[in-house]
Amino acid sequence: MKYSKNFERDYEFYLRHIGRFRFAGGAQIPEPEFKEDGVSAKRAFHILDSQGKLVPTREPERLVDLIVTKKGINFHLKMWAEGYDDCLQGVWEYMGEFQDPPEWVEKAFRNQIAIHYERRRAKRLQDARNE
Repeated sequence: MKYSKNFERDYEFYLRHIGRFRFAGGAQIPEPEFKEDGVSAKRAFHILDSQGKLVPTREPERLVDLIVTKKGINFHLKMWAEGYDDCLQGVWEYMGEFQDPPEWVEKAFRNQIAIHYERRRAKRLQDARNE
């Protein structure tokens, strides 16, 4: 199976971070079915990521590690963005938590910061109207 450059880049990124981002904030982690002649964890991850389907795999533990890592990284980006003003750290310091992150990681983090700011602004406006 030939994968896109972007998938290969992201897959390698998640592999490098297995074990580092193990907390995903209570996100649901699917339990893949073990099947001796099932697809590889990489193939199963690709199918799950691109089609949303969980297929039997011969490497269910590796697939769970990949899923947890992806969800964990996304959870951390969201939590870091929500506490961004409290920590007095620059974006580059957060990105330093990753080993060679793809460009989308910083973009996602900055987007989460903007979303958080907008939610806070909307709440302040709503509170001001209710006073």
